[in-house]
Amino acid sequence: MQRTSISRRDVLKTGITIGVLGGVSGILLKAAAEAASAKAEAPAANIVSIPSICGMCMAQCAIYINVVNGKPVRIRPNTNAPTSAMGICARGVSGTFTAWLNPDAIKKPMARRALVDWVEGKISWEEAKRQLMQSRGGYDDMVEVDWKTAIEIIAKKLKELADNNERHAMTFLFGAWGPTASMRAAVSIRRFADTYGCGQITFDNPYCTYPRYLGHWVTWGHGHQAHTVCVDYKEAEAILVIRRNVIGAGVVSDTWRFMEAVKKGAKLVVLSPVFDETASYATVWLPVKPGTDLAVLLAFIKYVLDNGYYVEHYLRTFTNAPFLIKENGLPLLASEVAWDKYNMAEPAGFAYVVWDLATNAPAPDAVAKTAALFGQFEVQLRDGTVARVKTALTILKEWVDANLAALAKKHGVEDYFEAAAREADVNIDDLKKAAEIVAKYRAVAPIGWHDPRYSNSPQTWRAVGILLALLGRIQQPGGIFLLTHLIMPYAGIYTKVLKYTRKDVPYKTIRGMTFSEYISANLPAIYAIPLAPPLPGPSDRGAAPVPALVEEWAIEAEKRGYLYPYDTVQALYESVVHGKPFKTKVVFITGSNPIPQIGNSRLVEEIFRNLDLLIVHDVQFNDTTAFADIILPDIPYPERMDLALPGPFSPFPAISVRFPWYYEEYMNRLQQGKRRASLTRSSGLETGGLYLRSC
Repeated sequence: MQRTSISRRDVLKTGITIGVLGGVSGILLKAAAEAASAKAEAPAANIVSIPSICGMCMAQCAIYINVVNGKPVRIRPNTNAPTSAMGICARGVSGTFTAWLNPDAIKKPMARRALVDWVEGKISWEEAKRQLMQSRGGYDDMVEVDWKTAIEIIAKKLKELADNNERHAMTFLFGAWGPTASMRAAVSIRRFADTYGCGQITFDNPYCTYPRYLGHWVTWGHGHQAHTVCVDYKEAEAILVIRRNVIGAGVVSDTWRFMEAVKKGAKLVVLSPVFDETASYATVWLPVKPGTDLAVLLAFIKYVLDNGYYVEHYLRTFTNAPFLIKENGLPLLASEVAWDKYNMAEPAGFAYVVWDLATNAPAPDAVAKTAALFGQFEVQLRDGTVARVKTALTILKEWVDANLAALAKKHGVEDYFEAAAREADVNIDDLKKAAEIVAKYRAVAPIGWHDPRYSNSPQTWRAVGILLALLGRIQQPGGIFLLTHLIMPYAGIYTKVLKYTRKDVPYKTIRGMTFSEYISANLPAIYAIPLAPPLPGPSDRGAAPVPALVEEWAIEAEKRGYLYPYDTVQALYESVVHGKPFKTKVVFITGSNPIPQIGNSRLVEEIFRNLDLLIVHDVQFNDTTAFADIILPDIPYPERMDLALPGPFSPFPAISVRFPWYYEEYMNRLQQGKRRASLTRSSGLETGGLYLRSC
């Protein structure tokens, strides 16, 4: 047994240490007691939760802003709302930083020194413009100004345009940033543009979502916007995820419903170059090379067609699969057929033609008992000729087979699965397994928002739409539901797509309804931003319409062979840099940061450098504000009181209303003003009606 010896010095050190600790402990205990006493005597904090709507993305999740003693301190989910019943994302919680603690926040109006000198009459506009073109891209010559000076600069330039009959040379440019941008476009921007006579452009969509929109428009036959798609995850047996990370970068309300499907056993096929959060749950993960999703989708479509996994009743009832298509690519119309040759009366109205297997003869779409889905036929026409026709589904199969055959030839193989696997650089066995899951369990594909912007993006999303139609997963249980069917801001673009594709055919939208009929029938369900009545403007007085830059440019673009001549970026570039179809000189940007959003940032910079005046209205400094001549501070979303909007990501009907964090204080002051007004009236004092304005 080892013995331990302790010296006297050690005993003294220990005693001193214990004494010091005891003294410190006593001091700490006393301080704690005094703090507790002070805390008990201090008045309770005034904590208020203000209901609002998150503005960090387009999802419009419901939130509460906690206000303590008159100061906003925290954002938390409103779990009573369908959009945020399961919580909100980290980005939403960080809204306090974006709103109040952001070091890049714009606090005061700013302008370049040359503009201040110009408005004060110190230099000419030519000299001011020369200095502006040299300084854009940095902040060295930016100075803080008051709102009056900033507005005077803008007003002076706009008056100059008006005096020179160049009102159309000014345009608003805003992003597709959900409620904020939409409301500004629908209310304040549109009112100003109508009154002044200038234009407006949604700028980032062509490089953000339009490739996908175009694929949907020309495939599904009506306007489509991503955030109106609701996936019926509850009934889904399999999910195909393409170009999305639903779990790691999805909307909360969509993500938790997606995970409920995964937890209950839904098969999951994920096409993603990276092993992201969603891929980690996949039954089959296909790490496709970027941009090769289309090859995989074509293999899926061929597998469905070759093995009879398509839903015949759905194709006959809800798609154009049985329509007879002529050799020129146009559908055969009932008005072209010599019906007397088939002992049938000519249809009274418009109708497409199918081949009725029950009679082995052509028949109007609505009359046929069993329309053929595949086949090639000959039909007698009224002009005495014979039309050689195929069903639309036959042409689709031929097209898919031809593309996959070309792919097989490219890789020197015979099997289409092997060709697609080599093109996408994935394991062939995994590809076959994924195809079987997609076909056997009739997978549904979440659509999402943005697209990586590959050159084949429209065709990729066309393939997604076709695959969902073959599997009967559109507007059906376990599929996707286009909740509002038609987005009003895009309705006009849909008609333009038709205009620039088949001008002579009255294409229909949902089967059996023309475009106008569809709008009329579904008007109550159509997504429309609530609009305040517009202020009287030129259009209300019968003035000629303002030349729309994109429309004017599209006329020339069509002549040059553009399939889809509505690229707003290219239109603005040619207008600013080359003056075609007219010169745009002043741009006012709100709700958008185009430079990092557009693929060709140098093109955007060239646009900005060649303007007379660039105004940016934003909450923080960014890539685009560096090129601005005037920077105007915007208020962040927790401080906004916005119009009511539909809750697009809600699994149930919902209306989103945003209140500012200071709403309770505002209402208290309003009530105090009303009480003071009431006392003033009761005392018989005259106030000139000012109290009415305060209410």
